[in-house]
Order: sequence, then C-alpha cells, then structure tokens
Amino acid sequence: MALVTILKTLWAFVGGNTLITYAVIVALAGGGIWAWSAHRYNEGYSAGETHERTAWQKQRDIDIAAREAERKATQAEIDRLTAELQLDAQKRKDEQADADLNKALAATPGGKTICLPRKVARALDKAGR
Repeated sequence: MALVTILKTLWAFVGGNTLITYAVIVALAGGGIWAWSAHRYNEGYSAGETHERTAWQKQRDIDIAAREAERKATQAEIDRLTAELQLDAQKRKDEQADADLNKALAATPGGKTICLPRKVARALDKAGR
C-alpha cells in the first residue's frame, strides 16, 4: 500500500517519464542492497570483534594464572631459602653460645661441685634430683 503511494508520487514528480521512474527504482533498490550489505558487514565485523575479544580475554586469564603460579613458586623458593638461612644463623649462634659457655666453664677454677644451701639441697633430694 505504501509502495503504491510512493510510486504514484514518484510518477507525478518525474512527469510520467518511465525511464526516470525505473532508474529511481533501481537506484533505491541498489541503495537498499548496499545498505543491507553494509549492515551485514558491520554485524559480521562486530561479531568478529566479540570473538577476538573473548579469545583475548581467555588468553589473558591463562597468562595471568601462569604468572601468578610462577610468582607463588618463586615466593615459596624465596621463603624456603630465607628459613634455611635463618636456621643456619640460629645454629651458628647456638654453637657460638655453646663454645662460649664451654670456654667459661673451662676457665672456672675449682671442682665441678655446686654449693647449695642445706635446705635447698634437701628439697631437691626429696624431689628426686
């Protein structure tokens, strides 16, 4: 119905010239086809963009997870080495303290008996020491 009205208006505008009417109809049809193909192209481009973005995000998530796993492994190795160094330092400190104590005991004159008050000695004897 609307197409008939448009054609009648076009016929009146061009003064009844059939060739011009057909040329305008062909131009409108060609323009419609061109517009539809441009729309389909943009739709395909947009779908491709979406696909690429999805693939990029997936790969980015994989890369982030790999970097995080590598970072955790590296941090675990650092923590292990730090604990090992602290343990070695504590061992050296304990060995030095033992050496200093043995040196002090060797330098102490007299016997190795301990002088305790009588009440303390009896209390320790009751406790089984």
